[in-house]
Amino acid sequence: MILGIDPGNTVGYALLTLNGRLIKSGSSRNSSLIKVANEVNPLGKIIIVGTDVTPEPTFAKNLSTLLGAKLLIPDHKLLIKEKRKLVNNFLKKNEEFIKLKNKHEKDALAAALYCYKRLRSLFTRVEGYLKDVDKEYLINKTIEAVVLYKMPIKNAVRLAEL
Repeated sequence: MILGIDPGNTVGYALLTLNGRLIKSGSSRNSSLIKVANEVNPLGKIIIVGTDVTPEPTFAKNLSTLLGAKLLIPDHKLLIKEKRKLVNNFLKKNEEFIKLKNKHEKDALAAALYCYKRLRSLFTRVEGYLKDVDKEYLINKTIEAVVLYKMPIKNAVRLAEL
């Protein structure tokens, strides 16, 4: 899964599946790394933690390390209009009603969506390869190996089969 994080006095987070579906979002004041990890860890394996700013915030860096995930930061601080566009397009395309409580959850969702958008072509390549070799059931483990260990797809499939 992809975890978008908006650190600060109020920490916002948004959790997406690898196919871009929102699983959960939330926010809380003065939240700790452990509290955020305990909120999201039971929901599935997080392989990417993303933020909407560069350089990476210490909170996001430490959270990605704690979760054993790759930290993905944008090449520039995402502008308000960029974040708004990412979030609004996502909400328009989504069939189920999604309530984001505040700006922190919206920023976290924008960070997660930015990561998803950046990696979507990689996910598509992995999925296509797995279809060709009739091993689609290995999608999550293969993507995890490709993202976390920067493995070629063929090697990642072999590792996923173990």
